[in-house]
Formats: sequence, C-alpha cells, structure tokens
Amino acid sequence: MNSKNETPLAGGASGERDLTCGAISPANSGSSHENQQRALARQLAIFERHCRQMVERVANGSVTFISAVDVLYDAATFTGLVDVAGDDRVQEILSAAFMRGRR
Repeated sequence: MNSKNETPLAGGASGERDLTCGAISPANSGSSHENQQRALARQLAIFERHCRQMVERVANGSVTFISAVDVLYDAATFTGLVDVAGDDRVQEILSAAFMRGRR
C-alpha cells in the first residue's frame, strides 16, 4: 500500500473500491458493448443472490414479505439496475425468487 487512502481488498491490488456491482472498466479487452453485457449479467446475478438470501429471511420470519420486496426493489433502483435492466426484468427476478422459496 502506497498511501493512507488505499485499502487492501481480496483479489485487488490497487486498493480501489468497486462500488458498481462488478462493472467492467473500458480498459479491459473486448468491445464496450460486450463489457456492458458482462457487467449487466454480473449485476443481475448479484441481485438474484440477494433475492434468494431475502427469501430465506422471510421464510424464517425475521423479515416480512412486503419489507423484503420493498428493500430489494429500492436497492435495485438505487444501484441503477432498474434503469439498466428494466423494471420488468427486476420484477421478474423478484417474483421468481419468491415463487421458488414458497415451494
């Protein structure tokens, strides 16, 4: 670490925090469109994982269903996922996660 502002991160040498849910920088190989598609796929996978985790919390009674859906949708809006992937896709992921959890 070269300065006080750098923080060691697992798997990262630069010490910079990635607050974009895994967005790929333009400096990486491949076309910009391919990079955007990979970044979106990664963001959707992260959102799906968070949905599954929240389903477990609803199932064990630590969170109500309405609160869980509100938190997840607000997070998707705040991070820009709704803008990038679309409202329909975000709601599809939410409903699929909770439908699987009810079985």
